[in-house]
Amino acid sequence: MAKPPALPMTCRACGSRNLHACGKRYALYPVLWVGVIGPLLAQIHQLSAPFDYRCNDCGAGLARRTKLGRAARVGFWLLLGGYLLLANLWWLFWTITRL
Repeated sequence: MAKPPALPMTCRACGSRNLHACGKRYALYPVLWVGVIGPLLAQIHQLSAPFDYRCNDCGAGLARRTKLGRAARVGFWLLLGGYLLLANLWWLFWTITRL
């Protein structure tokens, strides 16, 4: 498991610095990504998941992504956008040549 960000954080609700790192957020895994666009993009998607924190004083929850997680998130959307663009260009080329 990756380490949470080391930067000091404050609770947005009460301003306390007494936070507990709960761990990486793993929601329902996007199995569709693995089948449609491959395991590399699915791994990049999981890498971009944020770390969850809970304030020990007021109980409010908050999350923060690491720098690597932010970069992975941007890379994920750029790769997905490029894939969709190429797929649409291929479909357009295929339909024009079939006329």
